[in-house]
Amino acid sequence: MNILMIGDSWGTGAFDIKNFHDPSHPGLAYFLNQNHTVTNLSVRGGSNGIGIYLIENFLKEYPKPDLLVWVQANFMRDARNYLEGVNRNPTREGIEKLNINWNASTIDDILLPYFTNTCEAIQQFDIPTISVGASAKVHPKIMEYFNGIHISATELVTQDFEDSYFENRLDIEMFSKQYLRSTEVQETIALDLWNIELSIFLNKYDLWQNSPYIIEQHGNLRLHKRLYEEVEKLL
Repeated sequence: MNILMIGDSWGTGAFDIKNFHDPSHPGLAYFLNQNHTVTNLSVRGGSNGIGIYLIENFLKEYPKPDLLVWVQANFMRDARNYLEGVNRNPTREGIEKLNINWNASTIDDILLPYFTNTCEAIQQFDIPTISVGASAKVHPKIMEYFNGIHISATELVTQDFEDSYFENRLDIEMFSKQYLRSTEVQETIALDLWNIELSIFLNKYDLWQNSPYIIEQHGNLRLHKRLYEEVEKLL
């Protein structure tokens, strides 16, 4: 089977060396490549939008693969400007351009338009797709579109753990400030929402510091083996 992969650095491979900010093993793609032919378009610091863009470019030159494996990137990556300069931090303008329901009062509903549009953009390629939860919480809308691992990689290997949609402090601070500026939701409700989301994120960050599956805020080889075991069931 010819498999095409997209993703961010969690899709590029397994991180097993402390203080080394690149993969030391090709991870999930390596295990898939033992029985299939894998082209991995995952890029460090990438976004779901960039993944879609790379699929479009790939299909201009090469035939459709038999399967797409979508290693999901954090939604805030699409608030970055990838095509101008080297600054890959989110910008206020980038956040404003995200397809977000600013007047919703739950995080799932706030992000629903973004994930709906992302899934539909991937679906339009008409390639069988397996979605793989990675660095952040998986939105429930995704399971309506694709088969896959519908929990984050950290949730997969951690009992009684709820993941966050955010993967760093800057992202959650910038997004929550934009929400509070933009929303018509009652202020006390809006503030309570972000206090809860910050608590969930801080719990995640603490867990990442001590998890046997996480190194340098990325999945290690042990975690990638678990991801492969789950993906293999879906092939």
